[in-house]
Amino acid sequence: MKKTNATNSALKISIAFLVASLFYIYLSDHLILMNENIKTIAEATYFQTIKGSLYVFTFAVFLFFLSRYYLKKFKNAHEELESHKSHLEEEVKDRTHELEKKTLKLKISQQSLKEMINELNETTGKLREANYRLERSNKELESFSYTVSHDLRAPLRSVNGFSQALLEDYSDKLDATGVDYLKRVHDNARKMEILIDEILKLSRISNRAVKFEKVDISQLARAIESDLREVEKNRKIKINIENDLCVKGDYDLLKILMFNLMENAFKFTKNTTDPAISVGKKLIEGRDVIFIQDNGAGFDAKYAEKLFEPFQRLHSDEQYPGTGIGLATVNKIVSRHKGLIWAEGEINKGATFYLYLD
Repeated sequence: MKKTNATNSALKISIAFLVASLFYIYLSDHLILMNENIKTIAEATYFQTIKGSLYVFTFAVFLFFLSRYYLKKFKNAHEELESHKSHLEEEVKDRTHELEKKTLKLKISQQSLKEMINELNETTGKLREANYRLERSNKELESFSYTVSHDLRAPLRSVNGFSQALLEDYSDKLDATGVDYLKRVHDNARKMEILIDEILKLSRISNRAVKFEKVDISQLARAIESDLREVEKNRKIKINIENDLCVKGDYDLLKILMFNLMENAFKFTKNTTDPAISVGKKLIEGRDVIFIQDNGAGFDAKYAEKLFEPFQRLHSDEQYPGTGIGLATVNKIVSRHKGLIWAEGEINKGATFYLYLD
């Protein structure tokens, strides 16, 4: 744009000078012809020579300043071009250096990615091996469960049956101590059968697939309440179950979970005046959490974590009979749903179990 403006200005100046020169030639010729003092050709030639010399001198001066002007313009443009060239070279150098750094980082990233892929492949291989071992362990567990179910239960049934037969047919031939021993054998054999059944249930829960669907916990709890009241018809217990307690999970597994929790609430309120059980929902840390609360025997809060471990019991079997498997089963079911369960309680002031399913 600057070069174009300079060219246009030069053109305008040149045209103006040409017009002025033509006007000067015309005017000078006219003045010579009109001058009466010029009488000879020699005088006219003299004036023409002076006129021409002045014209050439003026034109030379004009060309000098015009040339100097454009040389300065050219020099400035050249310097500006050199400056731009230097700046561009510096910028290219910086960009090249930056590109080299990025290329180096990319190579390092590619190397890291290759290492990560190798580690991932190695981990995948280990995971496959672990899955294979897990499948093999599950098969061994199933085999063990079958052994427990058939090989151990049959002898237990024999012990149970023969001890019962001795009590019925030969109790009169035994003294009180002998009868007491037989009763203990019979009762413990029966407990062992129940314990084996519970272990088998826990094993099945660990191995079965989880089928997710919408489950109405309120409806499930009311059905379990009806079953428990049918077993203990003489119990007077207040039960409050909120409506529309819905979660997503495996219906059969959640039925086992709710049965264990509500059966515990029934069991541990048997010595409580005005026993009460509540099943509801609370908002805890932005999550809908289902709770099962009772006002029964409760427990020492420092042992809360042990509640969900197999065979861990906080009360004697004489006070509250049980196998110690129920809450372990509940914990396993919650784990299969990728959820959370915890308990709060106080001795003789009841217990509350909180349940969150992801």
